[in-house]
Amino acid sequence: MWDGLYLEWFSFLIVTALGQFSPGPDMILLTRVALSHGYRSGCATAAGIATGLTVHAGIAIFFVDLLTSHSSKSVLLGIYLLAAVYLLWLAYGLLASAFIGIYSGSNLEWS
Repeated sequence: MWDGLYLEWFSFLIVTALGQFSPGPDMILLTRVALSHGYRSGCATAAGIATGLTVHAGIAIFFVDLLTSHSSKSVLLGIYLLAAVYLLWLAYGLLASAFIGIYSGSNLEWS
């Protein structure tokens, strides 16, 4: 029953749901709107966030599939290397800002 494709889609669904329900900018926006404008506005904001994430994920999956299914090994290796460099750059930026905040004497609260 659980073909490889279904297992991949189910894994993607679980990871996306975990990422969506973790605290972040979307949850801050949703909380602010719901508290200031009420339940209906909060539901509309949640629906907008979910729609946007669904469209974004669908576009990303489509183009990754298009690139990976119609590309040579060297193009795929280049895409993987660019993605790895980008993730390393993001990690460096996050760590650098954290260390600057810690060692600058600012009062950061870690929870």
